[in-house]
Amino acid sequence: MRAMLRIGLVLLGLLVLVASFFVWVYPSMAPPPDPPEVIEARWALVGGWSRVDTFHGDPEELRRALEQFAASELVEHRRDAGPIAADAIDPPGRAALDALMTWGEDGGLGPELCIGNLHQGALPSFRLFLLAGVAIDSAEDPDAPELVAALRLGDALRDRGDLLQTLIGFTIARDALRAAEERGWAPGPAYLDHRPRREQVFPALAREAFCTDATLRERMREGGEPDFEVGVVGIGRELAMLRWYEGARIVGLEPHRGDLRALSRALADPPEPPVSPLVQVLAAGHGQVDELEDQIAAYDRFVKRAGARDE
Repeated sequence: MRAMLRIGLVLLGLLVLVASFFVWVYPSMAPPPDPPEVIEARWALVGGWSRVDTFHGDPEELRRALEQFAASELVEHRRDAGPIAADAIDPPGRAALDALMTWGEDGGLGPELCIGNLHQGALPSFRLFLLAGVAIDSAEDPDAPELVAALRLGDALRDRGDLLQTLIGFTIARDALRAAEERGWAPGPAYLDHRPRREQVFPALAREAFCTDATLRERMREGGEPDFEVGVVGIGRELAMLRWYEGARIVGLEPHRGDLRALSRALADPPEPPVSPLVQVLAAGHGQVDELEDQIAAYDRFVKRAGARDE
């Protein structure tokens, strides 16, 4: 009798261990639930939606502008400080604006699909935002080359950037609109040529996912260490889960690409992320785009009210 009891207890313990494995351990080891070919087909769609054929020119003058700007007192300029008088621009600031204006003639952000090096390194995104603000506030009229270059820079970031860079591009357009309204300007051609557009939003969401994956894979190929937990199985499983989850999420967002309010609602209610440290960290950073519809509408009213015609 005691032997049978011991056997029963052993079996019960084994069942508890097995159950614990499937409840607590296996989810962190399980592969993506869809076949690899399905995942890769979705990912190919995400990559296709990420690509645009714009602003592929040389970014060298933009880099030079930022190098000069870093040495200027204007790097501390605040957008709510108002216009900048010509005699308040120090030599490094003038050199930065000159380089930005040269870039604005035909420069770009380079040929690569993923321009993640704008976040840090030679072309930091936030420093670009500050430089654009100085260009806007130093402009004397709506056709000033400084302002034209700032509007073009905002357009380039919206067309080529990930979500953060795209949002910075929208903010540049918003600041240029605010400056025109405060100074009583009618919009010059650049306001219309580089207006913010609804169709710039969804590709940025696709690039955010696609380029995150590409950047992580490149880092692993170069022998770098991941800056996130790799889970029980390792980095390969985490990257596979990333493509599975983000691919399905972006494909689910695509039907809303023309309706920013619907897109914002979908972003606010993402699919439940899997048990994956990498995916859960990235899922926590999905941005909101609900304010962009109002920004675009305000910008469109401005150019139409002033007599500008849509192309």
